[in-house]
Amino acid sequence: MYNFIIILALLVILELIYFRIANKCNIVDRPNSRSSHTRVTLRGGGVIFLFGIWLYSAFFGFNYPWFLCGLTLVMGISFYDDVHPLSNRIRLVIHFLAMLPLFMQFGILTMESWWQVIIALIICVGIINAYNFMDGINGITGAYSLAVLLPILYLNQ
Repeated sequence: MYNFIIILALLVILELIYFRIANKCNIVDRPNSRSSHTRVTLRGGGVIFLFGIWLYSAFFGFNYPWFLCGLTLVMGISFYDDVHPLSNRIRLVIHFLAMLPLFMQFGILTMESWWQVIIALIICVGIINAYNFMDGINGITGAYSLAVLLPILYLNQ
């Protein structure tokens, strides 16, 4: 239990540090006619989720190294896209490459199931981009996910 409290405290500190860095480095989204927000909003805060997963792994063991590798690629390119405009093609290539370590981690990257891997790659990259798009619109995509995942977790218990 103490480990979780330590991780939570570290994440709050990291988030506050990130807010200062984002303000100083002008990593902000200014509202325009197409925006759903009316105030200047900090961008790139999702990188704290990556820090959270790395902290969890540091405290409880790096049981899923390939998953961490793929997730770091996705989060890294997404953060870079928040800071500097990036071509959609480059982002999609990185997303496809990032799924391969994930598939390797869970043992589905085999020659016998190559066609399933291609379908899974397309679906996974599509979901990542749908989340990225929806989160950019209203910022509550995480709440939507919790509303789905918590009942599923409860049912699996």
